[in-house]
Amino acid sequence: MINRYELERHYGGNGLIARLDDALAKAGLAGKRLSPIDLAPLDQFHACGLAATIELAEMAAVRSGERVIDIGSGLGGPSRYLATKYGCRVVGVDLSPTFVAASTFLAERSGLADKVNYRCADALALPFLDRHFELAWTQHVANECPIIERKQTSAVTFGPAKTDHFISCSNFRASPNKA
Repeated sequence: MINRYELERHYGGNGLIARLDDALAKAGLAGKRLSPIDLAPLDQFHACGLAATIELAEMAAVRSGERVIDIGSGLGGPSRYLATKYGCRVVGVDLSPTFVAASTFLAERSGLADKVNYRCADALALPFLDRHFELAWTQHVANECPIIERKQTSAVTFGPAKTDHFISCSNFRASPNKA
């Protein structure tokens, strides 16, 4: 079982929004309406960054206006990309209240608060009726789940989705052979 305290201690912390705001100001983006390209260095927490999100969206054949659930949304980079590029309505869920607050802040700065919203929720107990979303999306989240929970996460995820329209990306590390 995921220990929420340990997860928040690892990923959370005080002042994340202030640190993001400071980073945006240093990048010359203070007061500017932000795009997925502007935010990619800050909010794409996975290998290959925004390029991976773009490729996965193409592979998933995301359709305009779909309702999407982004499970393990982190700072919300993929969800804001899907809302911007495809006009999707996206609900991001994450275990970290710090990330939910930060992703909400970035959605507001991006002018997307009407298309994306974020909730603190567990992938194994999603607070949605079955078949509420057309697409279930998760990117680089399986690495954060213990192996025993990966099958559970996949099974629970399909409940809120109307179909098996699901895309997932995980990154695995290889260790050098120490022969």
